Amino acid sequence: MAAASDAARRWHFNPQMKGGKPIDGYARVPVKFDLTPLPHGASSDQVEKLN
Repeated sequence: MAAASDAARRWHFNPQMKGGKPIDGYARVPVKFDLTPLPHGASSDQVEKLN
C-alpha cells in the first residue's frame, strides 16, 4: 500500500479551463495492483518501465 500511496502523490492533474478558470469535472484513474514479489535485485522503477 505504501508504494501505491507514494506513486499517487507524484501524480499531477491539470483541470480543464474555461475563461481562464478551472471548471468542475471528473476523471477515472484505473490502478493496477500486482502482489507478485519483485525479482531479486530489481527496483520498482525498473519493473515499472517494463509494464
